[in-house]
Amino acid sequence: MKPGAFYSHVGGWEDEYAVAKACDKIVCDDWETVMHRTQTLSRMFKDGKLADSDVHGNLIELINGTKPGRENDTERTYFNDVGLAYVDVAIAMAMHDRALEAGMGQDLQIQHSMIFEHARLKDWVCV
Repeated sequence: MKPGAFYSHVGGWEDEYAVAKACDKIVCDDWETVMHRTQTLSRMFKDGKLADSDVHGNLIELINGTKPGRENDTERTYFNDVGLAYVDVAIAMAMHDRALEAGMGQDLQIQHSMIFEHARLKDWVCV
């Protein structure tokens, strides 16, 4: 990998261990989730080739400033995300709010009632 490269892992096992090992920082959307998957980093972890301490941090730590992001132009970064639903919802909400603030977009009614408000279905739901 070239100095300063950013590698974003988005699939299953698409790269060799050497790709992650060549990087200065390994960042995940959530390491606890990544380590239990069947991706490159989780395989490395299970094979004893990657320790918790080898993972620089989670994306939220870089966003909130708890941990530094890129610190120089030659730093190589390996990013592994598994796609967490709460991140998708947060991004969608931010996009929605920005569209409202800008007076853009249109309101689409996708469903007419909530599934658990359905007259017959709500009685089947255990509380």
